[in-house]
Amino acid sequence: SEMHIAACDGVNNCVLVYSIDGQLNMKIGEGQLESPYRLLLRENCLIVSDYRAGCLYKYILEKDAKPIWACEKIPSASGLCNDQNGYFYVLSNADKKITLVSPQGNLSPDFNQCNFFRLCVGQ
Repeated sequence: SEMHIAACDGVNNCVLVYSIDGQLNMKIGEGQLESPYRLLLRENCLIVSDYRAGCLYKYILEKDAKPIWACEKIPSASGLCNDQNGYFYVLSNADKKITLVSPQGNLSPDFNQCNFFRLCVGQ
């Protein structure tokens, strides 16, 4: 699959996706996202945490993309990373919890620790 560059547009509340040579290919989430915050590009898909909406979205990278799933109830969704099994870890800035989201967009039980600020997943 080809390489992409994705950037949050905080004025128009969307994600701009560019080719590696800087050509604007598409705008994703325009009119739907409230405040895109963190992004992941994986396997021709874009994962977006929406801070104000408290939601995680997954889009296929295509023009006029609509979310293939949305995982709600993640207040102030800020931090975002994933693991080799396709699970997403989303940090809630409001309650300082990490929410685990399955590759299909389903919520898993929250981690119970408090006062997280940043996160990363790795081996």
